Amino acid sequence: MVADWFTSVAGRELTTNYIMHRILIIEDEPVIRKQMAQNLRFEGFETLEAENGRLGAATAISSPPDLIICDIMMPDLDGFGVLQALRDNPRTAMIPFIFLTALVESHDLRHGMDEGADDYLTKPYQPAALLGSVRRRLEKRNRQLQENLFRAEQVVLENITQCTQADDALRWKTGFLEAQANTLIDGILVTDQQGRILLQNQALSDLFEPPLPIAEDKNHAKQVVWTSVRTKNPEEFVARVVYFYAHPSEIGRDEIELINGTALESCTSPVIHADGTYYGRLWTFRDISERKSVQAERENLERKMAEHKENEERACRALVHEQELSGIKDRFVSMVSHEFRSPLSIISMSSELLDGCLDELSGAERSEQLKEIQSAVKRMTQMLSDFLVHGNCASGKMECKRARVEVEALCRRLISEVLRDGGSHRAIEGTFDPAVREAFLDEKIVRHILGNLLSNAVKYSSDGQPVKLGVKRITGSPQANGGPDLSAETHLEFKVTDAGIGIPAADMAKLGQTFHRAANVGTRPGTGMGLAIVKQFVELHRGTIRFESQEGQGTTVWVELPTASPALSAKN
Repeated sequence: MVADWFTSVAGRELTTNYIMHRILIIEDEPVIRKQMAQNLRFEGFETLEAENGRLGAATAISSPPDLIICDIMMPDLDGFGVLQALRDNPRTAMIPFIFLTALVESHDLRHGMDEGADDYLTKPYQPAALLGSVRRRLEKRNRQLQENLFRAEQVVLENITQCTQADDALRWKTGFLEAQANTLIDGILVTDQQGRILLQNQALSDLFEPPLPIAEDKNHAKQVVWTSVRTKNPEEFVARVVYFYAHPSEIGRDEIELINGTALESCTSPVIHADGTYYGRLWTFRDISERKSVQAERENLERKMAEHKENEERACRALVHEQELSGIKDRFVSMVSHEFRSPLSIISMSSELLDGCLDELSGAERSEQLKEIQSAVKRMTQMLSDFLVHGNCASGKMECKRARVEVEALCRRLISEVLRDGGSHRAIEGTFDPAVREAFLDEKIVRHILGNLLSNAVKYSSDGQPVKLGVKRITGSPQANGGPDLSAETHLEFKVTDAGIGIPAADMAKLGQTFHRAANVGTRPGTGMGLAIVKQFVELHRGTIRFESQEGQGTTVWVELPTASPALSAKN
């Protein structure tokens, strides 16, 4: 059918019996132009005339003829200029061109043929030569047109064959893609730029169960509206779809919950060619209900395991605490049995001696025995006081009540009391920062802390070894050793140094534990509660405490307590 069409067209275009060919004559001599036009019309040709080259070129371009006869020598624009103008124009480039020239102009013929002329006639021309040249040029043009049409027909047929093959391949690929999509468990939807549905698989219909008219409708907007009513949040579902159409390059992932309880994971991404052209959008929908259920069960199991682990840890801590309490109880009974036995024995022996030998003892001896009894009673009273203080701190009954304290005066009183109560001949050297005059502290807490530290320093030092107490004010963050952060708060540093027996390295980590005493204390009396109470009081005052010690060389203790200046505290 295509070949017949081309043949019919070619016959109508190229057969001179049906088509009157139009010839343009460009000649500045009117007699020659009129005579030539008359000869051609007599032979059945249609003619156009132009009296100069410029008019001839314009006529050929506006109404292209089948052939052009042009004189070479003309005013305004010669034949070569006309030929060049027509060959440069796509509408006239292929029109046969015959030069008309006088014999004296024969030297220009080669130049004209080189410029693209098809033939030439010499003046004066013979009608027979004119007609023969015209017919030969037209027949050659007809043959060229037939060849061109034949080649065009072959190209069209080849293109049709290729298009048919490509169409078949495209249909096969589309069918294969649809078949492959229908084997997937995920719902698949592909839309173009205008939101028309290009592909949707069976799994999508199974997930949303649309009625047949909706399922067959290629308008995605209608499907979105219908699908939204099956979700628990229709407005959010529609808004997300609209957003992705408004932002073609966006990739999205959402979770959708249907009213029937089904949980879906929705993913969408643009379909973009390698050159950046946007073709449409791909949507996938996956049923994740089972995965969500398994995830919920796993989270529930993990929560129960965490609770079980926490209960186990709590039980372990309770057991450890119980064991610690049992150990403390055992150490307490042992300590009380040991520490109370000595002062009770002293009281018993002194009282028996006074009772049986009162008249035989001198006044000095009786006074010495009474002092022994008083010292034993005081020792027992101090132990009982330590027990009560430790218990109150552990139960949270103690409070830190700050008041204005004259620091240096308090320290000097404590030095005197420690030396008097200890009966020691050692010296305690006090060094006080001139800037430390008054501070807002809990005097009772500070008295207990420094009293205990100074008493220990004196107790565990030999005669002739001085004990040093230094006090200074520090602004900034102290070395907290795990304690509270006192940064940007003014605090006092109390430093107690002795050159006594020191603390073994193995006991450093246990300092502050209730009833713990270092391994090298020997027969020196003590309950092991002093440092435990000191540590509790330091923490109650929001302070820090740290130790440095080397066995046999002595110990240094730093206590840092936060304080406010008297002026600032009074203002507050």
